[in-house]
Amino acid sequence: MPNQLAIPFKQAYKAPIKQAARDYIRANTDAHPDAFKWDINRWETLREEGRGGLAHVDRINGFIGYVDYYHMSAI
Repeated sequence: MPNQLAIPFKQAYKAPIKQAARDYIRANTDAHPDAFKWDINRWETLREEGRGGLAHVDRINGFIGYVDYYHMSAI
């Protein structure tokens, strides 16, 4: 009998990051949303990789990249 308690991961749902970011850029800046196309796509890709629900050493770099990218965009 293992001595570890199995705790399920919190369910993360797909978020409409691309459209929300484009709408925010249109409403709050003078820049065109296409100027941020690469950044938005990268953010969306990192989130998709990170929300898989599996903890494995191979996935940690993607998760760290998402967290770093998220915090840098919040500044």
